[in-house]
Amino acid sequence: MSDSNVTKQARYIFGVAKMVRHHVMSSLPKVEGACMHGDLSAAQMNLILAVRTRGEVTLTELAEILGVSPPSVSVMVERLVERELLLRERATSDRRKVVIQVSPDAGQH
Repeated sequence: MSDSNVTKQARYIFGVAKMVRHHVMSSLPKVEGACMHGDLSAAQMNLILAVRTRGEVTLTELAEILGVSPPSVSVMVERLVERELLLRERATSDRRKVVIQVSPDAGQH
């Protein structure tokens, strides 16, 4: 492959990455009119998007989805609960389960 082809492909990949990043950033929650994504890590953004996609998820399910340990997810979720971006509540169908949801106060994109 020639250098010019490599350069063209690299520009294309970076262009697509920029569009994906823009889409992800624009789909993150907004609180009281201020966009909160500037203060979120990539892992936190990924977690919020995973929860938003599924609507409701347990800590164990979320850990499996993200490929991390349940204690790690628990710490990340707690930080986002403190920021009022996520809710941690008992499941209505099984009071033994705790489910995670995107907070209604987090707003929509």
